[in-house]
Amino acid sequence: MKKIVFFLFLYIGIFIPAQNTRIIYDYQFLKDSTDTNSKIIERMVLDIYSHHSEFYSEAVAQSDSLRFESAIRQMKTSNSITITSDMKKGEVRDKIAKYYPHYVTFLHTRVGGTSYKVKDERKLHWHLTSETKKVNNWEVQKAKVTFAGRNWEAWFTKDIPLQEGPYKFHGLPGLIVEMEDTTKTHRFSLLEIKPMPKIELDKNPTKLSKNSVEITLEKFREQFQKHRKDPTIVMRMDTGKIFDANGNPLDINKIIREREHKMKEKIKKENNHIERDLLY
Repeated sequence: MKKIVFFLFLYIGIFIPAQNTRIIYDYQFLKDSTDTNSKIIERMVLDIYSHHSEFYSEAVAQSDSLRFESAIRQMKTSNSITITSDMKKGEVRDKIAKYYPHYVTFLHTRVGGTSYKVKDERKLHWHLTSETKKVNNWEVQKAKVTFAGRNWEAWFTKDIPLQEGPYKFHGLPGLIVEMEDTTKTHRFSLLEIKPMPKIELDKNPTKLSKNSVEITLEKFREQFQKHRKDPTIVMRMDTGKIFDANGNPLDINKIIREREHKMKEKIKKENNHIERDLLY
């Protein structure tokens, strides 16, 4: 049975999120809905601060931190930076921020070389059912919601009265313990709740980019679909030259064609985005 270290505060019947709490979810999903071998398993972190929460991949955050530290060391010793592919870990690079008390939600993501901060003003219209069960000795209740092109079933517990959950989900009268879409290709399961490590609080804790372009969801959908149709548009706009290790010029058009083929094949297999309505 999991041990839960947890502090909650209630005031005049309104829930105030416990500050500096870290919640870990197991996230399992198929990148390609037609291929069961495309299953990804990633530990996701939900950090709760006094005024907002941040949801992100544990592996990506650790990888980004190590790459940043490596870059600093390299600059000090050689005045140059080399980032190798083995330093890049994790699959889920999107991050979510929710700002209290109204749970204003932003997606932090990167498309076509540009970092975006996307405000999502869609409301979550939950339907609470009478169905209950036990999960890790918690009494949980089932709720349903349709969001971003998917139908979801969530199990929340009033034993932990946090109105929080994985990804953009929030607003239930208890923490979301389990959540799965009806295609059974995206699933979140609560693993752990603990205080945030003090060493991280002493640093700048945010995992969010400070140099993102803020756009609406509608504009982002346009950029997202444009990138899927033409993933090398940014490369073609770059008129610079590329040279090999010996200083010989390379055929930029050939490089772009090869890159485009690889990216389109990759995009074709990434057909099961958590927000299905971004694809159409």
